[in-house]
Amino acid sequence: MNERGVTFTAVLLAGGESRRMGAEKAGLIHRNGLPFWQHQLHVLEQVDPDYIMVSAPKEPAWISEDMIWVKDQEEGHGPIRGIVSALKSCPTTHLICLGIDVVDMPAHELKYFCTCSTNGIGLVPQTDAGWEPLAAIFPRESTDTFIDCIGKEEYALQKIVDLLQRDGMIRPYPVPEDELGFYRNINTDEEYEAWVATY
Repeated sequence: MNERGVTFTAVLLAGGESRRMGAEKAGLIHRNGLPFWQHQLHVLEQVDPDYIMVSAPKEPAWISEDMIWVKDQEEGHGPIRGIVSALKSCPTTHLICLGIDVVDMPAHELKYFCTCSTNGIGLVPQTDAGWEPLAAIFPRESTDTFIDCIGKEEYALQKIVDLLQRDGMIRPYPVPEDELGFYRNINTDEEYEAWVATY
């Protein structure tokens, strides 16, 4: 626990098979030659959280003994189930979320988010397109809001983050123009091929 009384667990939201790509994103190869899962775990390790979790429907073969697997309870609703599963199991005050396909996110950005997080309050980046909850920090207190929304079959993360901001559980981070590239998502074969070609 640091001087602000906050501690951090990081979760890699590995998900399952991407319907738009027809394969698991975790095994795609990063431009640095590593599979996505390995690259993203290196990023989270550099943030130096107290614990690292991996959220996925099945325990990945590549997870190490010092990591915690949390089962993504149900597919078909995007990453919300993985976030909820991780929040329910989170042993620290805050949860650092990183999507498997947010592959240009540097560790220093997430480290900065940690310095902005305080007791009961996390941080979610915000661009002109909306919230970026797949590279964000949620306080453990937000668990009930997520669970309530799922109970009402509300799976839109944009709306859930709106509620968390309304209730004072997250603060926005307006993403500067020169950082927008950090938040690129790889969702289709075309996006992946275009991303690789820019290297």
